[in-house]
Parts: sequence; C-alpha cells; structure tokens
Amino acid sequence: MNKSSSIIALGGIVAVTILSIFLITGLRFEYDFEAFFPQHDPSTDFYMDFRERFETDNDFFIIVLENENGIFDAPFLARVDSLAENLKGVNEIVEVLSPTQLTEFSRDPFIGTVFERPLLRWNEPEYLNQDSSLIYSRDGLVGIFFSEDGKSLAINMKHTERLSKEKCDVLSDQITSLVSSYQWDKAHVIGRALGQKVLVELMIKELTIFISLSLLITVIFLFIAFRSGWGIVIPTLVVLIAILWTLGFMRIIGKNMDLMLTILPTIIFVVGMSDSVHVLTKYMQELRNGRDKVDAIRYAFKSIRLATFLTALTTSIGFLTLVLSDIKPISDFGIYTSVGVMLAYALTFTMLPAILFLAKPKRLSEFSTNEDVWSAKLQRLF
Repeated sequence: MNKSSSIIALGGIVAVTILSIFLITGLRFEYDFEAFFPQHDPSTDFYMDFRERFETDNDFFIIVLENENGIFDAPFLARVDSLAENLKGVNEIVEVLSPTQLTEFSRDPFIGTVFERPLLRWNEPEYLNQDSSLIYSRDGLVGIFFSEDGKSLAINMKHTERLSKEKCDVLSDQITSLVSSYQWDKAHVIGRALGQKVLVELMIKELTIFISLSLLITVIFLFIAFRSGWGIVIPTLVVLIAILWTLGFMRIIGKNMDLMLTILPTIIFVVGMSDSVHVLTKYMQELRNGRDKVDAIRYAFKSIRLATFLTALTTSIGFLTLVLSDIKPISDFGIYTSVGVMLAYALTFTMLPAILFLAKPKRLSEFSTNEDVWSAKLQRLF
C-alpha cells in the first residue's frame, strides 16, 4: 500500500459512486401485487388465464359522496351528475356509472312498446320521493350505488386495464382534483390506481424512516465502541456507498424498487457494517501492540481478510438461496441483498485502508493508545 494506490482507489470509488447517484435518480418505486403470486403454480396459471379471458377486476375507481340531509336532494344530485359528466372526459376512463344516470326498461301497458326511462329523475324534484321508494325496493342497487342509510351514494368507474405507475398517478390526481372542485359534506375515493399511489408514498416514507433509525442506532454504538468521529464516519461511509452501488446496479439491469426491496438498504447497512468494525478493531489492537500506522493497516487487513471474507460469503450465499423461491420479489430480494453484502465487503478492503492511509484520524489513534477497557469488561461479563 502506498499513497498513489490509495488515491487511485479512492478516485475510482468516487467515480463509481457519482455514477451510481446519477443512475439512482432514475430509480422508480413500483407496485405489482400480482408479482407476489407463485410462478408456475396451477392456481396462478388459472387466475392469469381467467384474467385474459374476462379482463381484470381491479381496474376501477369508486367515488363515495355523502350528504347529511339525505342523497335525494335535487341540488346535491345536480352536483353528482355534473361530476359524472366531467369524469367521462378524463383520459383513460372507459366507463362511468352514476346513480343520476341509471336507467331501466319499461313496457307501455297500452301499446306494448318497450322504452328506456331514468331510474332517478333528479332534475324533477316532484318525483324524488317516488323514485327513492322504487330504488330501495329493488335488488342490486343498495350497497352498490346507494347506502342503506340514504346519506351517501357511489359513482362507479372503470379505467384502462393495467395502466403503468406513471399513468395511474396522473389518473388519480385528475380524479381527486375533480372531486375536490365540488362542495361535499364528505367525499371518498378508492381504487387500485390511487391505492398504488398511496402505498408507494408509504414505501418511500418508511424507507426513509428505516434508514434514519438504522443510521442513528449504528452511530450511537460506533461512538460507544470507538469514541472517535473517524470511528463513526469511516464505517458509515463504507456501507452508505455500498447501498448506493447496489441501487445503481439494480438500475443498470432495469430493476426498480418494490415492496420487498424497501428493506434492502437497512439490511445492507446493518450486515455490511460488521466488516468495517472488525477491521477498525483489529487496526486499533495493532496500534496498541506498538506497530506504526502503515504496519498496523497491513497486518490488520491481512490477518482478518479470510475470516471476514468467509463471513461475507456465507451471508451472501444465505440471501442468495432465496432465488429458489417461486415468488419473484423474494427471489430478487435475495439476489440484490447478496450483491450488496459482497459490495460492502469489497469496499471495506479497498476504501477503508485507503482512507486510513491518507487521513490522520487523530482521535482514533488517541483512543487506540488508551487501555483496551472493552476486553476486560466483556471478559468479566462473559
């Protein structure tokens, strides 16, 4: 190890890290619940065949609108009908079924002709009581279009099948914006496209929380162990870059974040930290034994590289066994976690010695000259 090789190693790591950050900007969160169905399973094959023949049953939106004074109110129903007409003009909406636009077929008792008439004559208030009684005497309307207590109704819509995440977000925003442009006592919107949007936002939020908590807890224990800023910064930097490289690798091969992969950064953070802690601990032990900095670095990395390699390898293989799962998100999780663990190991044995060689971690060196209180305390505890 020398200065030039350390600079080259750090320069290469910085370049790859910048590239990874650039790639990560294109990383997307995706929601595909059907991906969790076991592949090559008879039940899954039956479901897929059924869906192809009879279309999907979850590409819908339902808007529930409440009116405390009762839904059979002419001004309220006028707003409902206006909203339904506007919804028909939204791109990707295939069909809109509004309670104000339901019709039924009747036969004229005198001449026998069949004609179509509105089920709810909302624009003729004098018929509202009569029509409401007729609606609640029929099967198939209450619980689908009208609530049992008569204070809410639902507009049912169908949209284009299997929309992409981006199109689902646009559609959800358009529908919620339209609903919000009217005055309602209460309004509720449900549907796969909106649920997907909410779930992805929750995934991003929880990913941020998990990484932040992992970082906080790890920093606390690193401070207790090393009592040095360098003892915190170096291991943390190694695993953070390993996470960036793993996410960049995912982007290169066209993989986006899914529900399983949201916990990947946290696992890499925790598992990948152990190699750096082993190396730093061994390095400080060699400094206590009287070696100079360069000799301590060389001996520390040489003496524990096989042990840490076997640890990283067996951990990586353990995650890699998940590829045997028939559920693709679990299989993908095993592959990328395995890659992340090995990247953390590789960075530990390239980036960490280069930093120790070029930098002057004064506090870390001072702490290494103190008595190794941990060994005595842990020995007594054991």
